[in-house]
Amino acid sequence: MIEWKLADRASMVGFAACLAAATVLVVPLFAGEESVVLMIAVLVLVSQAWRLGLARYLHARLDTTGITKELGPRKWRLAWADVSEARLITLLGSTQLVLTTADVGRWSISDRLAGRIGVHARAVQVPTDQLPAVRQLLSEHGLTPA
Repeated sequence: MIEWKLADRASMVGFAACLAAATVLVVPLFAGEESVVLMIAVLVLVSQAWRLGLARYLHARLDTTGITKELGPRKWRLAWADVSEARLITLLGSTQLVLTTADVGRWSISDRLAGRIGVHARAVQVPTDQLPAVRQLLSEHGLTPA
């Protein structure tokens, strides 16, 4: 079994992007512009940033039965039989394990890397020191990461 907990980079980038966009949209409001649309947009962006801020720590576990990812209140589990392909990519300065399945996964900035991977794929950030162990466990289950 391999297990790790770390700050999820995709969630942190989403958090920063939401706060930056909210800051840009709030400037006209402070300058005297009264717009309900801008107020609603700022509120939505701040609430999204709050949600991403609360779900910033990723807890992942790879064991003999499958892979589990917990990010804030959300959790998913894939059995090894459900994974058709595994690959390792570098994105946002971190290594991501991308697992392809037949099922369409829920969209989240962390699971789909802000839309950079397909709807049938899910991503898990892997710490650099765990890469050899992850590669070995994947090969034991017939998945050779590209």
